[in-house]
Amino acid sequence: MRKVIRCGLHAITITLGLVQVAACSPKTALDSQGQPASADMAKPASASMVSPDNHAAPDKPVAANQWPETKIAQRDFPATAFFVDERNMPRALWLISASPGTTPEAMEFFTARRASDVRVETGPVASYSFTDAQGRRHASVRVESSGVDSERPSIYAGWEQGGIGHDVVLGAYLFENKGSTGPDAIYSTKPVPTDPKRFFGDQPVCEPVVYVARTQGSQSRDSEADFEPRTKIVASYDDAKRCWSSRPLHALDLQDNTFVLATATHVVRLNSKDLTPVGSAPDIRIIDVKEE
Repeated sequence: MRKVIRCGLHAITITLGLVQVAACSPKTALDSQGQPASADMAKPASASMVSPDNHAAPDKPVAANQWPETKIAQRDFPATAFFVDERNMPRALWLISASPGTTPEAMEFFTARRASDVRVETGPVASYSFTDAQGRRHASVRVESSGVDSERPSIYAGWEQGGIGHDVVLGAYLFENKGSTGPDAIYSTKPVPTDPKRFFGDQPVCEPVVYVARTQGSQSRDSEADFEPRTKIVASYDDAKRCWSSRPLHALDLQDNTFVLATATHVVRLNSKDLTPVGSAPDIRIIDVKEE
């Protein structure tokens, strides 16, 4: 089975054994004998295997110009939470960084304006306070639910037009079936994570698996007649760790057929249609994973 991995304008053809895109966690992707739940060769796992959890925003009519205009799709910011200010149009999307042991920060994604006096208020549900660049105080704001569960792939965004569309699933990773002959001379296979280094030219990688974003037929509406599922690796370079990271930590559907995805070091805005950046994202590596 041949796989074509495209990064930018370059295409690399490699030969793999049985390769699948995990559309559910490894625990649910296997049957009681430890074998893949689907015996189809080199096909993406079916949509029915995806966790029913839906983290995407509720369906709403897409509003025109609800976000500021920008040609930038990437921000170098270690976001740990998102806050949407809907008091004015266009809206503001605040990225908040509040990791333990660090000074809290906040940045508006579209304008790159920084906030001051950022404070974390602990409690049953954490909230944040900060002063924006216009001098307005945002007090005790609650952030959006945005954490991506890397053990339970789920729907986090979607694309819709004229009542048809598809979903965007995050949290899955690539694996392949490797075969071996046991002492009883019986040949068997077992699923193992695909080596991430083959996608990054043997450069260091941060995780032992390679995470992917994928589009799949919608669970709530008809999909487009020409819809073809896409699977892509979305990665950024972690300067502190000196390695490539593909693990999505946070994601938020912007309800305009785009969504933002946060890695450990960057936030990128992607088209829900085809998982491409909505503008310039020079430090984000997006690799198409296609079967031929």
